[in-house]
Amino acid sequence: MTGLMIHVSTRNVNNFVRMANRRYNAYNDAKNYLESTGQGAIVEYLPSADIEYMKQYADRLSETGTLEAKRPTGSQYKRSKTVSLDTDYESNLEEMVKSVVRSL
Repeated sequence: MTGLMIHVSTRNVNNFVRMANRRYNAYNDAKNYLESTGQGAIVEYLPSADIEYMKQYADRLSETGTLEAKRPTGSQYKRSKTVSLDTDYESNLEEMVKSVVRSL
C-alpha cells in the first residue's frame, strides 16, 4: 500500500486528541476500580486494544498533524460491484409485487 499524507486542521486534531485522552483516562479509572474491588475478571471484556490504539494514534497525530491515507496498489486493489444510483427501485419493487399478486 502507498500512503498519502493529509494535513488535518488543528481544531480537529485537538478534538480527536481530547477525546482519545478522555477515553484512555476513563478506561484506566474503570480498570483500576474493577481491579481494586475484586472485579478484575471483567477487565478482559473492555475494549482495551481499541483504546490503546486510539491513544497512540492521537499522540502521533498531535505531533505530526497529518493522517496517512493508505491506498492499495497493484494486486491489493480489488474492484467490487457497484449499484447505479439512478435506478428506479420503487417502480421495480412495485412491478415485482404486482407480479406476485397476479400469480396468486
